[in-house]
Amino acid sequence: MTQPAAFGLNVDPNAGGLAIAGRIAAIADSAGLEYVGIQDHPYNAEFLDTFTVITWLAARTSRVHLFPNVANLPLRSPAMLAKQAASIDVLSGGRFELGLGAGAFADGIAGMGGPRRTPGQARAALAPVCKAPSWGAEDWGASISPCRTETGTGFQARVRGLVALPAPCAGLARRPKVAELI
Repeated sequence: MTQPAAFGLNVDPNAGGLAIAGRIAAIADSAGLEYVGIQDHPYNAEFLDTFTVITWLAARTSRVHLFPNVANLPLRSPAMLAKQAASIDVLSGGRFELGLGAGAFADGIAGMGGPRRTPGQARAALAPVCKAPSWGAEDWGASISPCRTETGTGFQARVRGLVALPAPCAGLARRPKVAELI
């Protein structure tokens, strides 16, 4: 399916640069850009948590879509990532997008208790999540999939019987999945 080109700006979640981050997001919002991306490097001591910054920016904008570019999957369990994504999508009125990454900085990831992987191993670990229709259920110990819930259409994450809600705005569950794993 062909989609039109979309444009946006990047924000660093630098603790000392929140005013700049807020201004960049406001510029994107008022200029009619589609996206603001926030890098996710939780092992960077100068960075705040990406998902918290996204929520903060969502409260200060009204139109622009926000996303982690890209969520560091080795440091975020699929069930918690689904819950965060659904929560931010609800709080932002359906303006949250989710980008996943295999984790490029092995030392930083290992330093936070994540697995130390070569680039090839990291890509291989990400593949089941991107290719499986239910986001790689068995390989990750969780099932994260678009579903119908009592509160509407949304993501559902099951880990040993736990269902993580809220359901995100209907659009997040219907958005296209990964087009290609590069």
